[in-house]
Amino acid sequence: MLGPVIAGLAVARLSPFVAPPAQPAASAPQAAPTASPSSPPPASEAPGDPGEAPFEVTSLRPVYSGEDDVWVGRDPVRLSDGELTELADLRETDQQAHDDRMADHGLAEAGLTRFEAVLRGAAPEGTRIMGMRAAAECADAPVTGTLFYSPPAGAEEKQVVYFDLDSADPVAQSTRNGSPTGEAYFDSTTYRLAQGEEVVFEMHAARVYGYCDFRIEVDVLTGDRRSTEVIDDAGAAFWVSGMATDWSDYGAAYVGGIAAPPRGDWRPAEPGDFPDPASATGP
Repeated sequence: MLGPVIAGLAVARLSPFVAPPAQPAASAPQAAPTASPSSPPPASEAPGDPGEAPFEVTSLRPVYSGEDDVWVGRDPVRLSDGELTELADLRETDQQAHDDRMADHGLAEAGLTRFEAVLRGAAPEGTRIMGMRAAAECADAPVTGTLFYSPPAGAEEKQVVYFDLDSADPVAQSTRNGSPTGEAYFDSTTYRLAQGEEVVFEMHAARVYGYCDFRIEVDVLTGDRRSTEVIDDAGAAFWVSGMATDWSDYGAAYVGGIAAPPRGDWRPAEPGDFPDPASATGP
C-alpha cells in the first residue's frame, strides 16, 4: 500500500550557466507545468524591491515514478476502446509517452506528485537558499473523478519521502536510501547561487487518504534581504491525491495489469473488480 503523504527534495549541482538551455523537441502533447517564482506581497521581514526576484525557474517538468501504474483524476475521464488500446500500446513501447498522455487527460499518480525545478541565481550579489516548505491546502477526502488501477506484480511499493504534507509544518526533509530521516534538510545545508549559476531540485509530494493543493515556498537571503519566493504551476497550485477506499465513489474507473487478466490492457472496471470497502485499509 502507498504510505503516508509525504514529499521531498533531491539536489544536483550543474555547471555555471553559459547559455539558455535548449528546449526539448516535442514528441507528444504534454501537460507539463511551467512556472516562474512569484513573490508574495512585500512584508516587513522582506525589504527591498519585491519586483527583483533573487532567482529564476528556468525549467519545471514532471517526474514519474515508473514503478506503479495507479492514477487518479479530479474529474471523470471517459475514454473510448481505441484510446485505451493506445494507452496499452504506449505502456509497452514508451513509458514516458504513456505517462505524458495520462497527464494530458488530467490524471496524476496516486499518492505521489513529483517534479524537477531548475533554479538560476539572478541577483548580482548572489542568493543563498536557506530553506523550503510546502504551503498546502488539504482535504480529508481524496479526489474521486477517475481511477486507473494497475497494481505492481510481485514487488513491494516504495515510499519516497521529502515534504510531509500531513504535518503541521511540511518543511523539506532529508532522506537516506529513499526513506525520511525526520531531519529538516536545510538545518544542516544551504545552497548559494551565484548570478547565472544553476541548481536542480527534484521535489516530491505525496498523500494517501486525502487531497492537497500545494506550492513550494523558498526562503532566500540576498545580500541582507530575507524573502520568500514561491514556485507554482504558472500561477496555479500543484496537486496530489490518494485513492478512495470505496471505488464506487469514482465517476470513472479503469483496471489493467494483473487486475485485468489475461492480457492486462486497460479496460473499464466492473463491480467485481472493486475491493470490499469494509476490508480496505488504503491504496
